[in-house]
Amino acid sequence: MTSTKQFEANRRNASKSTGPRTAAGKARVSKNAMKHGLAAAKLILIEGEDEEEFKAFEDRMFDALNPRTALEGEYARRIVANSWRLRRIPQIEAAWFAFQTYLNLKQRLPREAPDGTPHPAEYLEAADQVDLGRLVNTMFQNGISERLTRYQVSLRNQVAQDIAELKALQIEDAVELEPVDAYEISSEPAAQSESV
Repeated sequence: MTSTKQFEANRRNASKSTGPRTAAGKARVSKNAMKHGLAAAKLILIEGEDEEEFKAFEDRMFDALNPRTALEGEYARRIVANSWRLRRIPQIEAAWFAFQTYLNLKQRLPREAPDGTPHPAEYLEAADQVDLGRLVNTMFQNGISERLTRYQVSLRNQVAQDIAELKALQIEDAVELEPVDAYEISSEPAAQSESV
């Protein structure tokens, strides 16, 4: 249990730490918990992604999907966002491999030969290939590959489902229903058929 004195000290210290104050600082800390953005509720461009490239991708996708109503536009936005996320998976794998290779080489391989001269590039490339087997094994042991595969399957299924629903909406919107004539109401009884 904290004493009154400690409680008051904590309160004074907390009032000094108010977090980021600038818009840039707030934007930066809003991404603190994000790891890869594959399951984020809202599409956020992660470090290394180009906003202009995304806009061009979005424009091409909207041209191809051709949404005509607000609801179709929502499906198109979901398709664009999840398709963009799908494009991240190979980049995440490549970055993970590159980082693990770097760590492996940094730990195991001196950058210079015993005589102090740098190793030739071919030597380093061969070492990278040898380490690739270890990295794949590590990736499977850590469950990274399984998680990326689950994200990939989930995103593909969502994109396929959204495309199917968008197409169904577009077909439904394209069908023009024939106006139905009102039934003529007559005061005369309907003719009865003769019974035999």
